Amino acid sequence: MNLRLRLTTDLSGEDIALLAEWAKSNPEGLDELISLLIAPDARIVQRASRILVPIAERAPHLVEAYLDTFTALLGQSRLHGAVKRNLVRLIQYLELPEHLHADLLGICFRFLEDPEEAVAVKAFSMTILGKLARTYPDIRQELKLVIEDGLSRSPSPGYKSRARKILANLAGAEVRPSS
Repeated sequence: MNLRLRLTTDLSGEDIALLAEWAKSNPEGLDELISLLIAPDARIVQRASRILVPIAERAPHLVEAYLDTFTALLGQSRLHGAVKRNLVRLIQYLELPEHLHADLLGICFRFLEDPEEAVAVKAFSMTILGKLARTYPDIRQELKLVIEDGLSRSPSPGYKSRARKILANLAGAEVRPSS
């Protein structure tokens, strides 16, 4: 299959699912899909990142090896919103290696604090930060304050829903059973 050529056309939900299944069962295809994340054509990059989401959701072990690449891409200042959304979304399904924790903390807090950032990017960033808060309890208070600040700015229903879940998890994580 000529994946690059395939990604130059509009893709339906069914097309995305089929291409994700193809990439899951074809290691060379998955490598090619990852390599297209740095293609010069923004539409190809967006479509490639979109195909990676169901792979990460259903078979995270297949894309965990590429987490350094995803994190590096998220650190770029001119990343298209759709690519950013897809990368943050897929990262929430992955086990996060310790060597990327600091980068992901910085990136996700930046997204969450940016008033211009898309709600979906903020919601997925909350999930990643919530996962990292289990390892780094010192960030819980800061995360709580940033989320509550976002809630005070009349956010969307999606932000409110994710914020409530993360805040509840943070509150539960802070409770220590007495011995």
